[in-house]
Amino acid sequence: MGVVLTNLYHTGKFSIAEIIDKMSVAPARVLGIPGGTLAIGAKADITIIDPDCEWVVDSSAFYTKGKHTPFNGYKLKGKAVSTIVGGNIVMRNGEVIE
Repeated sequence: MGVVLTNLYHTGKFSIAEIIDKMSVAPARVLGIPGGTLAIGAKADITIIDPDCEWVVDSSAFYTKGKHTPFNGYKLKGKAVSTIVGGNIVMRNGEVIE
């Protein structure tokens, strides 16, 4: 998300609405799966971003077992800060909740 926000949103190439469409709404539509929308009865899968959060990619701090990234050490602007899956908070303030 940080790479997208840094290179597309903060450069003025795309609006937040366009990024949401291209990363969520359109893929769900192409694959014919539910998602990419906030509507009554829709699955509550939401990522909350801070578009102005400045941070440096540190792959050693990744939650995932995969630590490889071409962006290690990059300074980015914009970060996912919380995630809700199926109505349950699974990540808050960058920390995974188990």
